[in-house]
Amino acid sequence: MIIISGKAKKSGKSDIGELRSYYKSLTLSQKREFINKLKQKVSELKSEKYKDFLLECIGDYNAAVQKLKKAEKPKAEKPDISSEIFARAIASMLSGHHDGPAKRPSIVGRWERLAGSKAIYYVFNEDGSFETNETANQEKLQGHYTYDMDGQIFIDPHEILQINSLMVSVSGATMAISYANGKMYDYKRKQV
Repeated sequence: MIIISGKAKKSGKSDIGELRSYYKSLTLSQKREFINKLKQKVSELKSEKYKDFLLECIGDYNAAVQKLKKAEKPKAEKPDISSEIFARAIASMLSGHHDGPAKRPSIVGRWERLAGSKAIYYVFNEDGSFETNETANQEKLQGHYTYDMDGQIFIDPHEILQINSLMVSVSGATMAISYANGKMYDYKRKQV
């Protein structure tokens, strides 16, 4: 018997048509799982009938992935920034230079944003150190941050993170980080 995703078929009398119908009813991730299980069974049985069906499934899956990738490519990507942060940035630019020392926004704490089902975070400590998983493989990276005389925040190593600027909102609950690739993300302060 061949068992694929809970369906049992007799290896000698399997109906490829039934398997094909079942395969077409699956989601893309379920199709990938189906193909992996079918590969295993084909290697065990060494049946030409199933090898041909496996190749058909792989071709269909690859075509569906390519179609999805083409559909996901945006024509012109807009920065991922809230209208509140944008308005505050414009107001800050238009207000001009202020006399007196610049107020340093408090960034100490944990800041997060969701990227799919993963939480991307920065943790800023009072001693000037930070940790983040905003890296290529979401590996943890540690570094330091400082303030200049104007209250701007500098992050080191900025070349690994490719940060262009960091801006903390007046309310202190939202932080926007702009990256070298033109994307900007809002991070929300998390209570620990």
